[in-house]
Order: sequence, then structure tokens, then C-alpha cells
Amino acid sequence: MKVSIIGCGNMMSAITMRISSCFEDINFYTYTPSYTSAQTLAKSLNGEAIKDLRNLPESDVYFIGCKPQQVSELAKNIDLKDKYIVSILAGVSTDQLMQLFNTKKILRVMPNTPCLLGQGISLFFATEEFKLHKALFLNLTKWFKETGLVVNLLSDKSLDDVTLISGSGPAYVFKLAQALHEKVMDLGIIDDEAKEIVDQLLYGSSKLMKNDNKLNYSQQIAKVSSKGGVTAKAIEYLDKQDFNKSISDAVNSGIKHYEELSKI
Repeated sequence: MKVSIIGCGNMMSAITMRISSCFEDINFYTYTPSYTSAQTLAKSLNGEAIKDLRNLPESDVYFIGCKPQQVSELAKNIDLKDKYIVSILAGVSTDQLMQLFNTKKILRVMPNTPCLLGQGISLFFATEEFKLHKALFLNLTKWFKETGLVVNLLSDKSLDDVTLISGSGPAYVFKLAQALHEKVMDLGIIDDEAKEIVDQLLYGSSKLMKNDNKLNYSQQIAKVSSKGGVTAKAIEYLDKQDFNKSISDAVNSGIKHYEELSKI
């Protein structure tokens, strides 16, 4: 199978390098205007870097990973009429992509940074015209499963909204880690040891949460909270502070800002 990659940034590179390491029957062609990053990625993929966009070989599918503000200019310089396109562009809707590239065969994918470790989430939204090519859609699903969980969504809006959880979510986790790290240091532990403690705490807790996935989160909290104990008291305090609402409000703030940016 031939795959053309247009835009070779960090996320696109990480995803395609992982895919390439798991599937050997893919011929990759890479392109960026500067050519340098295209060469670097092509070497990692055992593929071929293309200097001129007009010389990009006919491919089974085209991965679009340029900056969102560059996509209109890209569309003017390449003919992808009726081609199969995989877009990882944030904020560029399926309707916009169909109009820009004159094709209804669109798969939007929103990955997150843990995909770099094969532990990420890739949100999918595919047009019916794309899904009609069952073999291609199945292959892409298999490919992205090598980067983590794949979730098929039913609309552009769902993909954009859930991205504010899956895409921004790692930062929320890191923010929790930061708060815990500061508190551990307040208790007299030096910086490096405090970070090691917090990193292992979150890593181990995530593994435990995944392992006990038949339990809901309230049940998992209860498993580590003895009635009347220290942990229960701390959780009670968070509930009084409306911790869940604070998280919800933070996500809503992100969604509002995302909508404002999309109008620009």
C-alpha cells in the first residue's frame, strides 16, 4: 500500500514511525515545503522524500498533517479530487476538507501525545464514502491501534468536543502531578525524589485503574478509602470544594476558546 504524508511534524512523525515499525507492507512518501523534515521522516520510515508536491506519487491514502492555517494554500497546490484523505488537523472540519480537496472520502483523526508510547487515544470520524472502502478503513484502524485506543465517533462535533478531554487531558493529569509534587516537597522531600514519588504514584494508579476496569470510579475510590479514614476525609474535602465541577468548568472553558479560535 502507498501512503503519502504531507506535513511531517512531531505528531505525524511519531504516529507513522510506530505504524511503520509494526507493518512492513507500506510504502511511504513524505513531503514538506522545507524538504528537511521530509527527508528525516522518510529515512525513519524507509520511505522516499519528495521535493516537489507535484511529483508526489499516486497513493492509496494521503495523510494531511500541515498546520491548520496552511491547509487552504496546500489545497491550491495539489489535486486530491476523489482521493482518500486522513486528516490530523485540529479545528478543520470534514465539510471544510471536502470543499478544499474536492473529495468526500475523509477520515479525521485526533491523536494525543501518549500515542508516542503506544498508549494514546485516536479519535476517528469517517465519512460514509470513506468507510465504503472497508479494507482501507480496517487497515487504518489496525494501524492506529498500534498507537493506543481507537474510538469511532458519529460526528465532527463529537470529535472536536472529546478532543478537549483526550487531547488536553494529559495536561490536566500533569497539573494534578504538579500540585502533588509541590505538596510532597512541602513535606520536606527533595525535588527529584518528590517527582519520582508522584510519577510512580500516577503510573501505578493508572495501571491499577486499568486492571480494575470492571469497577466504576466511585468503587475504585472506595477500595482505597476506609470509612472515617484519612483518604476518605481528603476525598470528602475535595467533594465539598466541588472538585468535579472545577474540572468540568475547565473543560468547558477550553471548548469555548476552541470555538472562538475556529471562527477566526
